[in-house]
Amino acid sequence: MRGTKEQDRSLTMMFLVILILGFASGFIFVYQMLLPFLFDYTQSISFVTFSYLFLFINLIISPILVFIGIYYIGKKIDLKTKLSSSIIRLLSGAFTGYFFGYTIAHLFSGYEFETFVIPYLSGVMSLLFSSLSMFFTAFTALAIAYIRHTNRIDSEPSLPKTEVEGNL
Repeated sequence: MRGTKEQDRSLTMMFLVILILGFASGFIFVYQMLLPFLFDYTQSISFVTFSYLFLFINLIISPILVFIGIYYIGKKIDLKTKLSSSIIRLLSGAFTGYFFGYTIAHLFSGYEFETFVIPYLSGVMSLLFSSLSMFFTAFTALAIAYIRHTNRIDSEPSLPKTEVEGNL
């Protein structure tokens, strides 16, 4: 059994990883939405190229990096005892990170906020579903890491007792 301080550090690290990746994913999502306003449609090749580039980056960040990051952190967490705190930190980290990335990208876009009220509000549903998708990816990685770690510990053969140990 690992110490609770190490598990609390791992839970905090898990929250920070999902927060940072959620921020990056939300930020990139907004800039992908703003691409039609940033490029002239006469140069359609550059618009399509940047659109696919942003989509590819968001595809890498969201499922792949989240899974890898949470999997390696999740090896140190005892999911059986820390289930509720893990779920709360994953949900809050994904939603908060995505929300801040989404909002800050809108503020830094250079356009007046009044012109983007409708796209901003319509994007809130996308924000909710994207953060839930990130949560489920992260929780799956956490569960797989816990299962693999407990199976590895349970499958290790116990060492035979020696006579010295038996007499003590």
